[in-house]
Amino acid sequence: MNLGICVGHSRRGSGANDGKGTGDMGAVSLWGESEWDYNSKVAVALKAELENRWISSFILDDYQASGYSTGIRRAAKMLRDNGATHTIELHFNAATPSGNGSEFLHWHNSRGGKALAQALHKSFKEKFPEITDRGLKPRHPGQRGTAFLRTTHCPAVIVEPFFGSNTRDCQIFRGAEDVLAATYAEGISRL
Repeated sequence: MNLGICVGHSRRGSGANDGKGTGDMGAVSLWGESEWDYNSKVAVALKAELENRWISSFILDDYQASGYSTGIRRAAKMLRDNGATHTIELHFNAATPSGNGSEFLHWHNSRGGKALAQALHKSFKEKFPEITDRGLKPRHPGQRGTAFLRTTHCPAVIVEPFFGSNTRDCQIFRGAEDVLAATYAEGISRL
């Protein structure tokens, strides 16, 4: 296995990589940290966890493009060029304060994507049973997240472990980057 660990909102000019902190870095948690900042730490910890399990991985945190569609196509090319056999894109949700829980998105007809989502979901439920389980979310054309899931050449999952806009979720996940990374690594190692 060679896992591509993609940090969501990694397009240039989106704020993640321009050094100015401007633009869209994804959702912002109640404690003021963006998706990109939070998940950059998760990505580094996940890579280390996978190395400890003798699983190859690499991090993509700059899609080398400014627009969404171009960024996704560029990420897909980098995944292919780096020999990814599986990939995940790290995110977290935000909505109203009552929105909560975790979900794992995969392309509707990808058996490998569904298997990866199931492995991650099972590990996550074991480690975080107190989090509302929004489950596996097969994505179809036109739905949120479909570009990343259908453009990659290998099984792909978008992980949304919590809502940064929910007080309870934030209490559990603030500062829990290493625990979250270990949970993902456990699921990945079960494939």
